[in-house]
Amino acid sequence: MNGRVLVAGENEERRNRVVVTLGEIGELTILGAVEARSDVALVVDDADQELDLLLVDVDFGEQVVLSMTRELTKVRPDLGVVILADHPSVEFFSAAMEAGARGLLPTNPSVEDLHGRLAQIADWQRRVRSMAFASSGADAAGRVIVVTGAKGGVGTSTIALHLALTAVRGGNGRRVCLVDLDLQQRGLRHLLDFHGRRTILDLVPVAENVTGRHVDEALFGHYSGLKMLLAPHEPERADEVTGDATRYILGAIRDQFDVVIVDAGSVLTEPGAVAMDFADDLILVATPDVPALRGARETLGMMSRLEVAKAGDVKVLFNRASPRSEVQPDLGRRITGTEAFKVAVPEDWKHLEEVANGASALDLGDSPFRRAIIALGRELQLGTRLRPRGSDEPVLRTEADQAIAEMKSRRGRKRRKRGDAGQTTVEMIFGIVVSAALFLLLLQVALYAIATVSSRRAADAAAIIGSRDGLIPRQVRAQEAAESRVPGFLDVQVRDHGDGTFTAEVHVPQIVPLGDLSIKQSGSYTD
Repeated sequence: MNGRVLVAGENEERRNRVVVTLGEIGELTILGAVEARSDVALVVDDADQELDLLLVDVDFGEQVVLSMTRELTKVRPDLGVVILADHPSVEFFSAAMEAGARGLLPTNPSVEDLHGRLAQIADWQRRVRSMAFASSGADAAGRVIVVTGAKGGVGTSTIALHLALTAVRGGNGRRVCLVDLDLQQRGLRHLLDFHGRRTILDLVPVAENVTGRHVDEALFGHYSGLKMLLAPHEPERADEVTGDATRYILGAIRDQFDVVIVDAGSVLTEPGAVAMDFADDLILVATPDVPALRGARETLGMMSRLEVAKAGDVKVLFNRASPRSEVQPDLGRRITGTEAFKVAVPEDWKHLEEVANGASALDLGDSPFRRAIIALGRELQLGTRLRPRGSDEPVLRTEADQAIAEMKSRRGRKRRKRGDAGQTTVEMIFGIVVSAALFLLLLQVALYAIATVSSRRAADAAAIIGSRDGLIPRQVRAQEAAESRVPGFLDVQVRDHGDGTFTAEVHVPQIVPLGDLSIKQSGSYTD
């Protein structure tokens, strides 16, 4: 369920409460909250706003709300109007339905109530708009846009994915399907890290009799609202997808969706050729460098020879354009000899790297790349519109929008604070451990130095005292003399070699396990 919503009411607190609840649904674009009837009329009349849903509070007055609903639905029969009223009378409910309202909800609706009612309105809008489109005499089949590459690595899958997401964001209940016919490289799987169980191979056995139910069961539903038909899990099974099967499958998908975008990869295969035969728009992605431009010319020539498409049916899209490049898009247009899009997608790996590594294409914020894709959507007339440069805010920004923005900002700050606090704790613990280890190591070195000096003094004292004559045995006198020369926390053992030489062995206390740290020094009575 996608759409653009406006909230109207005189009570600021109630307006903000409804806007916050809408924000929790996460599938809607909230254009804002207004308190004047004239602002509602301005938004409805503004074609650029593309309003789908209006939630109007009965605090304007029952008769005012009924009159407003009646006037708006005359101008926009497909507009979904929901009146917010607590305990409405039966008479008011009947009058609201007659005026054109699509439902009534409490002034403080729950997320479940809002989601359920708005989903029903979205389904009703799709049916109304489909019937209006069919009655206009136009072809009811969806529009097929095929994206192919001049060679590998030019960004074909990236362009196809973000163009599809842009089409979904365009609103108006548009149903968008992205088909991965790059059957061996499967770039879309890598970009979004998809592991869907169903693939295009599930439709091949029933291709000749494929139905809408078969298609629905095989599609992967992305939370953005985009539907995807994935390439096979095993790239070696790509040959099982034949041209005939592709024709039946794409025909069924085109009948069910408003926009079908096909990633045909950079190698012209039979399924890709069939997709190009379906194409209303055929995009050839190339980068502004000589190898890619040569590849573009060869691809265009092969399409012409195989009668897949004529050069005039293909438009070149230059990707990764940069003012610093030696080959500029204007020169590329002359080299390829075919029409190119006015927009050139700039080199913007700085912003694309994070979403590519995180397989999170929807997290791409305002950036040169995103603005270029939106401009490409406008050039393809996909109903997209540019936001103010450097901003993701709604076009109509009121105090309610500011309340939502502040709420999101507070949540973001809380998350950052929690993250910073956790990081600080880890760093502090690590610092304490390192400091303690260094202190113990320095203490061990100090003990070793003291033991070295003390062993020398103990050996000299043992030699001097032990070599003298006396009633006490030499070993005992030497041991006592050595012990008097070393600190009490050191253990010393003296050995008499019998030739006037004595050895003092001092055992160093071990704080850090470094093996045997005993120190031996010898002394004699001639020293």
